[in-house]
Amino acid sequence: MKKIITFIILWFTVSNVVNSQSIDQKLGILINNQEYFKLKRELQKADSTDVSEFVWNLSNAIVNAYFYNSQESVKNINILLRDYQEYLGVENSLGMTVLLIENYMNLREYKKAAQISQSVITQLKDLEKVGYKNENYVSTLQNSLKMFNAFADIPTQKISNKQAFRIYKDSIGAITVPVSVGNKTHYLIFDTGAGSSIIKESIANDLDIQILADSVIIAGFSDVYCKSGVANNIQIGNINAQNVLFMIIPDSVLLPEEVQDKNIKINGCIGWDFIRDLNKFQIDFETGLLSFDIKENIEIGNLIVSSSCPYVECISEDDTIILNFDTGAMADGLSYNYYKQKSDNLTSIKDTIQRIGGIGGYSIQNISIIKDFPIQIGDKNIVPKMAMSTTEETDTTFPVDGILGMPIISLYDRIIIDFETMSLILKKEK
Repeated sequence: MKKIITFIILWFTVSNVVNSQSIDQKLGILINNQEYFKLKRELQKADSTDVSEFVWNLSNAIVNAYFYNSQESVKNINILLRDYQEYLGVENSLGMTVLLIENYMNLREYKKAAQISQSVITQLKDLEKVGYKNENYVSTLQNSLKMFNAFADIPTQKISNKQAFRIYKDSIGAITVPVSVGNKTHYLIFDTGAGSSIIKESIANDLDIQILADSVIIAGFSDVYCKSGVANNIQIGNINAQNVLFMIIPDSVLLPEEVQDKNIKINGCIGWDFIRDLNKFQIDFETGLLSFDIKENIEIGNLIVSSSCPYVECISEDDTIILNFDTGAMADGLSYNYYKQKSDNLTSIKDTIQRIGGIGGYSIQNISIIKDFPIQIGDKNIVPKMAMSTTEETDTTFPVDGILGMPIISLYDRIIIDFETMSLILKKEK
């Protein structure tokens, strides 16, 4: 599923403000190339006294935001906006402000996110009077503002009784979890690729989810109008949860008629905004359990999150690639840019056309089926029989080489995620 909120990508040019020190230049290049894993590793080796204050705060603002250290990112951004707006310029100052809003969203401080969003919208409208115009910022922020205002007075989400519980796979191979209120239970997809939890309207009504606002737009294969809501008390597996936020979508829109199949039943999903509060957990496909008692200590630091969308750093032979980690995706894929760059080294079995459906409709894509694409996320190398690659150029808001979906994930025995170390491992026991 696509991201619920898409924030404007940050493009920085730091060459005019860095000093002659090589570490500034190195960090500046990594920022401009959006190589954030490498940026984090370079920062860990660097001494702050060897880096200019501007580049130090710029680098840490980005790394702290994407590796879920939002409080520190807020501090870095406030320094940049206070002392270095002349270096950033209008576009990048706006970009940093949007990143500030995303930090407050991650901290669930929706009132602050709403206040800053409203302030930016007002400033942008004032700038229009002198000839500056950016409709993308305005439309994105206006939609986000509506959601932030709806969530502003809702108490922070809380979870308790983190005990192991059984997961299931549906007819298309998606991981599903039981979601209950009282004696009513429905099964929702456990979807790391969805920024927010989503539920179809008929089930929201059955579970007495409280409506907070309507006419909120989410991005699918087309823009979809939905409602936002909150489950005051709900059970997900064995987890007791309070104040869980949902986007509520009309039944006919969640799975449009043109992509319906009698064997497919989708009620919605438990998305990233809930999943990230699980801290450290594993999914064991052999036992069919999601559990929290994990013996392994993993400190790989190969997981990054942008706009509530997780990306994992993977190895493919001698190449390092970044894939969107999406347990809600029923296909794996390589991005157009990666495919174009590496096509001479990839063995294509055949070219074909495929219809890919989801919220708001579907798209027809030209794809190539790739033979024997090796991938490693953890301690074992997996060679999928086929990997799907789009041959059509697509617009992305993060430098990603493809999607890691359930076909490849299911080849492993266990998923382990640790948000404290921002690490993800897929383990193959045999």
